[in-house]
Amino acid sequence: MKKAILILITAVASVFLIASCGKKLAPSVSGGKIKRGFDSATYDYVYVEAIKQKLMGNGGEALGYLEHCIKINPNSDAAYYQMAQIVASNGDLVNGKKYLSKALEIQPENVWYLTMLSSLYYQSKNIDSAIVYYEKAVKAFPDKENLQLNLGKLYSENQNYSEAVSILDELDKKYGVNETSTLLAIRNLMASGRYNEAEVKTRMLLEDNPDEVIFNGLLAEVFQGKGDNTSAMEVYTSLIERNPENPSVQLSLCNFLINSKRYDD
Repeated sequence: MKKAILILITAVASVFLIASCGKKLAPSVSGGKIKRGFDSATYDYVYVEAIKQKLMGNGGEALGYLEHCIKINPNSDAAYYQMAQIVASNGDLVNGKKYLSKALEIQPENVWYLTMLSSLYYQSKNIDSAIVYYEKAVKAFPDKENLQLNLGKLYSENQNYSEAVSILDELDKKYGVNETSTLLAIRNLMASGRYNEAEVKTRMLLEDNPDEVIFNGLLAEVFQGKGDNTSAMEVYTSLIERNPENPSVQLSLCNFLINSKRYDD
């Protein structure tokens, strides 16, 4: 009994929490567009019941209530969003994308809808469409660096290296070289054969952390990419001399030797 009461309270709280958020940030209860004359009290009651059933794991019943919400207010983006979550969690990506597309027709700049739809396309192995919706999210929310970083990763995975580096360079200008955007930018530069630029960025990372194994290993990879295995080996030799007892350095050197097919060494 106590558990049921707690679930109901949670459901009600979630509805009012959603309603209190800005339209562009979270799904609203009554939808982005207002259909004059619909019974908002009945809608809210049915919506709360839908959320309660969803939280209890009764997806089928929750969908039934949400469909009733749509009948009461066809412009309820929140109902479509909840339906998309339920069907997608059951592996139905087709209907998940359909419901999210409906939600986006009502609220075209909602970051949750855009990123979730991008995720569903990514799961469907349609990375081009995933990128399209992530680009829309970045355009709608240009100040959200996490969106830009994720878009950069999508570009990288899709071998759009120039686009990825462009985004990551902007983040570097804003925050300085770092282990997130700078490392990803270096990987993209290497993948596109721009080894000189990759070396410059790697050395910038090493200025503050000269003994960092990851950065030194990356510099060695850059030299390898240039075909300069001698310089790559010198990087590890110098690192070993400065850190003779560091097992991470020794392991990194072993991996380098294996990749260089120097098995005896």
